[in-house]
Amino acid sequence: MEDAARRGDGRIALVCLDPHRHRPKALGRVLHAVSDLVLATPDLEVVLPAGRDSALRAMAEDMLGRLVRVHVTDGLAQPDLLGLLAVACAAVSDPGPLVEQAAALGVPTLLLSGQRGTWSEPEHAGAPWTAGPDRAVVARIAEKLVLTGPRTPAEVLGDGRAAVRCEQAVEWLLGLSERPAEFVC
Repeated sequence: MEDAARRGDGRIALVCLDPHRHRPKALGRVLHAVSDLVLATPDLEVVLPAGRDSALRAMAEDMLGRLVRVHVTDGLAQPDLLGLLAVACAAVSDPGPLVEQAAALGVPTLLLSGQRGTWSEPEHAGAPWTAGPDRAVVARIAEKLVLTGPRTPAEVLGDGRAAVRCEQAVEWLLGLSERPAEFVC
């Protein structure tokens, strides 16, 4: 599946949910939205990691188990999760590090946050859309993100030069070099 996405022969959406953040009814609405998304986009595969004995897994298998393009997997180790995120065309997630990682990789993201029926567009490039656990809203925004595809990665995790700046600062503190230029974000 990941190889097919890398070759452009299919698309993957990653759905990461924390069942403790949602009441069962709200979780059910989100899972129904995932079903709607899969049915609306014939070339999309959805990966939903869930612990083997979790309530999320039981609900996901019950509600999505008949859809051949939905893969409910065991929880993923961070390197595997990031590898999957790197080839994903979109992600749906609760608040957490995955949202920042998705932005840094240029993966459009829907952040599940807020009250049912609420939603908002990103305030700036790289920021996620947000929506409450509402079936129609989540399905529609997720479909929009899947169809939009990758975007320019955001610099939410910095510009990649922090180590160089630290090295310059230490050299200056030890008297080995001139004072480095001030850094302003």
